[in-house]
Amino acid sequence: MAAVADGMKAWGVMRERAYAFALVLTEVTMPTLSGIELLSRIVASDECKNIPVISKLPFDVLPNFFSVLVDFS
Repeated sequence: MAAVADGMKAWGVMRERAYAFALVLTEVTMPTLSGIELLSRIVASDECKNIPVISKLPFDVLPNFFSVLVDFS
């Protein structure tokens, strides 16, 4: 388990730990790398694209969030 304050740190921790996570919990609004950008990196990476992601997001972000999922499905 790891807790970090921003998306870029989250991505760094995932890489440092060889993507050995069973689940990622993220907020959409984060400094340096948004939750949507983090999700994009996760689903684009062969090493971690199968890690489930739960994201807290405001209603107005839904179209962008779903476009990421469609792009990588």
